[in-house]
Amino acid sequence: MSSALKRRLLIACASAAACIALLEGGLRVAGFAYAPPREPIILWDPAADAQLSDSAGLHQASVRQLWEPRPLAAVPWGAAQGERIASDSHRGPERALEKRAGALRVATLGDSSTFGMGVPWPDCYSAQLEALLARPDRPCEVLDFGVIGFTVRQGIERWRERASAWKPDVVVLAFGAFNDHVAAVDKSDEQRIADGAAAVAGWRGCVRDLREHSRAFQLAARVADRGGAAKARDERWAAVLAERKRLDKKAGWPEFDGVRRVAPQEFSALLAELSSEIRASGARVVLVSVARRPHAEAIHPVLKDYSARVEAAAKELALPLVDARAVFRAHGGSDAGVDALFLEGDPLHPNRAGHALLAAALAEAIDA
Repeated sequence: MSSALKRRLLIACASAAACIALLEGGLRVAGFAYAPPREPIILWDPAADAQLSDSAGLHQASVRQLWEPRPLAAVPWGAAQGERIASDSHRGPERALEKRAGALRVATLGDSSTFGMGVPWPDCYSAQLEALLARPDRPCEVLDFGVIGFTVRQGIERWRERASAWKPDVVVLAFGAFNDHVAAVDKSDEQRIADGAAAVAGWRGCVRDLREHSRAFQLAARVADRGGAAKARDERWAAVLAERKRLDKKAGWPEFDGVRRVAPQEFSALLAELSSEIRASGARVVLVSVARRPHAEAIHPVLKDYSARVEAAAKELALPLVDARAVFRAHGGSDAGVDALFLEGDPLHPNRAGHALLAAALAEAIDA
């Protein structure tokens, strides 16, 4: 290449860069912004998925967890107490990372039942467990790392990214209540996590950053959307949602041949992996076979398989087990008695009395 041609290419590149810089500056001065659309996670609830990019929402997007409670977000069921998510994304009061001398530190990992969906913090089993375990010679703190909509696969990432840093003495694992069996349409949680990690790595990550932060790139995206890209994207998402609804009607049965968020066999392997990783950190593990209303198991028979796998894991790994299903049944006596331990009209989430039963059973298992 001749020196004259090189010079012309350099001038052309410099001119293009200058034009882009001027365009970028002008768009910023004018206040232009066109946020990139977030493809719905479609693992939990479309309306809740849309709130992941809302700074006032309860949850925020996470590359490896998929979502997590947004630090300092207001908790709807704790509004009367002014409750907010802690700065490290767990539910409950702020804590010092360094544990007090002689204190017992417990971390609870699970889904919405562990998070305490529908009840204020004092009613959650994590809060009640802390009160039951505390003694004059042994203060106790329980950190609630439960997340609404979580599976055991997400729980592994939750442990690695958040809970493990607190070096708990005991970790409660309460997975398999409902979310794992849900139809995933096209991608299991494992695949979504892998795809999300790949999307922020290498050149794909650079393109993503430019799309999110460069006004010039956002202008180009807006032009493309007006040219039909947005309509095509919305139609594709609508089709995926329709397919999800169709498959959800079949996912409750063991014979379901679609893709689950976490298949039963995978659930067993992941629960063992998470338990082993936690034990390697020096913490004790307590497994929970999560309670549900009897009607929920009647219309989703496969849920009993997930419960059986939790119980089998406890035996195979020699871990203490709290069978909340049996605890609720023993206390309630009848289906109606068990139903009375859940929020009204809710098949999965315990009320204060249900949380109290679980807390008492956990305290006994931890102090055994």
